[in-house]
Amino acid sequence: MKLLHKTTLLYLLATTLILIAAGVTLMLVLHKLVDDEINEELRLQYDLATEMISKGTMPSIPLSTIEVVSLAVAPSEKLGDTLVYDRVQDMEEEYKYLRKTDVINGQNYRIMVMDSHLGWQEFTNTIAWVFLE
Repeated sequence: MKLLHKTTLLYLLATTLILIAAGVTLMLVLHKLVDDEINEELRLQYDLATEMISKGTMPSIPLSTIEVVSLAVAPSEKLGDTLVYDRVQDMEEEYKYLRKTDVINGQNYRIMVMDSHLGWQEFTNTIAWVFLE
């Protein structure tokens, strides 16, 4: 009976370690995939905005700002995270943004587009819940 007890304990230990490693790996892969997808969506929104501006139309993309800036401002690009207050849920939500300054039709524009994303805490909680069930 002692051998069966030892074998069972080793099996439980190995299974626990494998599940922890799988959970961490899943989190890292998910983080990378979601981050890449959001960045791709932001770049698409930016491209649509610049295309409309170059055609002479001022775009009205939700959660975006477009402003004319001085030509002295150097072209730049920044990806980042921010919090935006959601009146419906009465709480701040996480958003990712792309802010880029570029010359379009001889005019310098600063365009910022935003996209919401689930916070990593929700992913962590969901994955932990699935692995513990």
